[in-house]
Amino acid sequence: MPVLGIALATSAQAAAPKALKRTILAFYDSQEDAEGFLFGPAHRMAETPLNHLGMSVRHLDLRKPLPPVEELGDVRGALYWVYSDYGHSAAEFLPWINAAPFLDQYPPRKGRVGGEILERMGLEKRTLPPVDSVQWKRLIAKAEAKQGAADAKYLMEEAQKTLKKNYERPRAYAVKPFDLDLEIGGAKRYIERFLPPGKRVEVIQWSGNTLPFLEVMRKTEEAKMVNINGGDTRFDREYPSISWVSPVGRQVGPYNQIYASNSNENTYTDLWTDRFFGFKHLVRTLRNTEIPRRLKPFNVYYHMYSGQKLSSLNAVKRNLDFAHEQGVIPVTTSHFATIGSGFFTTRFEQLEPDRWRVTEHGALPTIRFDNATFKEVDFDRSEGVIGQRHLYGSLYVMLDTSLEAPIIALKEAPFTGKSAEAKRLYLRDARWRVWNFQEDGRGGARFFASGFGAGEMTWRTQSDHDRFHVTMEKLDGSVLSNITVSASAQNMLTFQLPAQATEPVNITLWRL
Repeated sequence: MPVLGIALATSAQAAAPKALKRTILAFYDSQEDAEGFLFGPAHRMAETPLNHLGMSVRHLDLRKPLPPVEELGDVRGALYWVYSDYGHSAAEFLPWINAAPFLDQYPPRKGRVGGEILERMGLEKRTLPPVDSVQWKRLIAKAEAKQGAADAKYLMEEAQKTLKKNYERPRAYAVKPFDLDLEIGGAKRYIERFLPPGKRVEVIQWSGNTLPFLEVMRKTEEAKMVNINGGDTRFDREYPSISWVSPVGRQVGPYNQIYASNSNENTYTDLWTDRFFGFKHLVRTLRNTEIPRRLKPFNVYYHMYSGQKLSSLNAVKRNLDFAHEQGVIPVTTSHFATIGSGFFTTRFEQLEPDRWRVTEHGALPTIRFDNATFKEVDFDRSEGVIGQRHLYGSLYVMLDTSLEAPIIALKEAPFTGKSAEAKRLYLRDARWRVWNFQEDGRGGARFFASGFGAGEMTWRTQSDHDRFHVTMEKLDGSVLSNITVSASAQNMLTFQLPAQATEPVNITLWRL
């Protein structure tokens, strides 16, 4: 099934169509959090679990004017997390929060020891990204060698100043004054000079400290590029907490920076100075973010210099071998970033009990229903749903992203340990992306697909006696593949298309 999902809870009743609220406000004090919300507890400890529940988080600085409460129609609740007993602007904040429209349904809760509660849940405070942790230890050790038994606070302050200074230093190869237009739009235009006709640069990958500022995000948007990197997710023996699992992204003004799913070899090799075999431990993070619940997509993120040493090269090979053993859908980086953006824009409107309209989803293809072992898609009352699959107690529903407003309806289902029955063909899993799905009225279907490698797919048919003729064509009509396949005793139609589909293809399932 696809890469990223939004969780929805089923409802017992719904009177009239009603928009479901997905936004959580997270307040912070920029004078207490000098680095802004990025290293604050809401972003580091609470945002990932909230993302997993389908919530997006909007961070607001208490030192700046708060938005009018009438603009909070999509807000479900708020986190007010400060280190002192009272926030700086309590006189302004309290009347504002009391007027917030979500308080009637979700009354406030006060907690003086929120960090302690989260730690009991297995969350640890994350103060620095792992890419900095080794640098931090080295700076402390260097200061200790110079100062002897100097005050620990002094050492930490000096180390922090050094880190900040390093990040502010301009690049060593600068030959002209820094020009943001040249860095973004200019670089894009220069690279596109060497691309094949029709190709263009679609994604910018943040480097260095991976903390793009507001103006560079605006320039990226103007250049019609998506963005990715940062996050540095780790969940292993060295970082044994979900607080090291980064959220989908971070807010930068009106824009969203999309995080990479997993950290790269830098954090496993002490910034490429030691333990060059360390990247092999990525497998632990991949397993821990898959079971008992899927928290992150599968991502192997490495640099070319991993080929310099045999141990690091073997680590990359091990991770890629592990990827080949998993049921993954390879997608381009730009497409994944577009999926991530869809997480923040998606809106839900509940039409009736267990029935929702999904809008503004963009490229986001998956909706996840938790605690749904005894639920299945009601295809008779749904529109634009291609497939479904139960996994880890949740129901994953695949949308047709070519539709602007698909509708998902669920119904009760007995637990049989088998794929849910249906009066139509539906997708259970596929290695390629599938969209523009159209039934032919006689048990077959036609759809677009694209992907990397062989086209492995499994469809659930109406009968175990069904046979299908499967044709794959280019969009110009030229035939790439013709095969005939039969459904299994479990009504599963499994086949593999030999040709690659890096460019979209048209596939027809003709029921014989």
